[in-house]
Amino acid sequence: AAEPSAMAASLPCAGEVLTMEKFQHWRRENPTVRIAHLKGFGDGIGNYYMADALEELRHFDVIAFDGDPYKENGFTALVPLFLRLGAEKRAVAFKASGAIATLKRGWASQGLWSRLA
Repeated sequence: AAEPSAMAASLPCAGEVLTMEKFQHWRRENPTVRIAHLKGFGDGIGNYYMADALEELRHFDVIAFDGDPYKENGFTALVPLFLRLGAEKRAVAFKASGAIATLKRGWASQGLWSRLA
């Protein structure tokens, strides 16, 4: 059987927009991929626990979040840190179809659009 991290790398990325049905199908086909759902404050937080949070996330293959914009003083600062842990790491942003262009602009400016689905 393939390693979960290799299966995570099979997640359609490169900024591909997936419907919930497509994502759910991928998830059913890859049940051992470890996914963490990130939630937090959009801004105004310090860098007090980033290292601790990243250490916990290290054991996951994919992180999922609501597609909030990147902010260095918000929870989304964890997204690029997580993706830098390895080329096989992926992130999934959940957004309504009408908000995809804004999501793409925000994360492309961070050079990360190709690692998100």
